[in-house]
Amino acid sequence: MTSHRSILACLLASYCLSATQPAEAAVGWQICNRTAEPMWVAIAYDPGNGRHVSEGWWKLNSCGGCASLGSYDVRNVWYHAHNKGSSRVIEGNDLFCTSSPKAFRIGNQAACHRRPTSLDTTGFRSVVLSGTKFTSNIRGRAANGAVCID
Repeated sequence: MTSHRSILACLLASYCLSATQPAEAAVGWQICNRTAEPMWVAIAYDPGNGRHVSEGWWKLNSCGGCASLGSYDVRNVWYHAHNKGSSRVIEGNDLFCTSSPKAFRIGNQAACHRRPTSLDTTGFRSVVLSGTKFTSNIRGRAANGAVCID
């Protein structure tokens, strides 16, 4: 019996310790454009229920335009960015719904796979946020070769 009590006490202590550990805090996220042309950005995130949300578009002005996107879990965020003619695209392998060219917020990613649909399936790049505020910077040459001078 003593061993059962010891095990129970150990399990209870472990549970109490884990329950008192602070949850990972959400991180304030912004994206800045360091290219010499405007970029349009969409994001995707998991609001905590496992049902991903995608939304956009934020216009980022050239050479330093930024958008504050909100606070999110450190591991469950993605972004997609492109210039006006889509000759410069920042994307990844994770697919989420988007709608162009209008602003959108899509909470049901399965809607992309229903036909007919006016939604697009778009590649997004995963981001791991850190600290209390995190900035993702889009860098590189514009489609015409221009660069920003800091």
